[in-house]
Amino acid sequence: MLRTIFLMCLVILTPVPISAQMGRQLTLEDYYRIKSVGSPMISPSGDWITFAVSQRIEETNGTTTESWVVRSDGSGIPVRVQHNG
Repeated sequence: MLRTIFLMCLVILTPVPISAQMGRQLTLEDYYRIKSVGSPMISPSGDWITFAVSQRIEETNGTTTESWVVRSDGSGIPVRVQHNG
């Protein structure tokens, strides 16, 4: 009985691969479509948040990084303040 419960928990808790969730295999083109968001910083007044968005570039096999700002209360849309820098 204990073994059956253990096996059921193992099956239930086993993560499903992302490719199975999407219904197709991941491709190399998917890698170049992924954008990474990071480096959040809050302004001293607490009114603004700045963050970086990075993406791989297939042609040069490099990375582009842009800086964005957004109001911390969510009242505005993000604005790009630095392109490829």
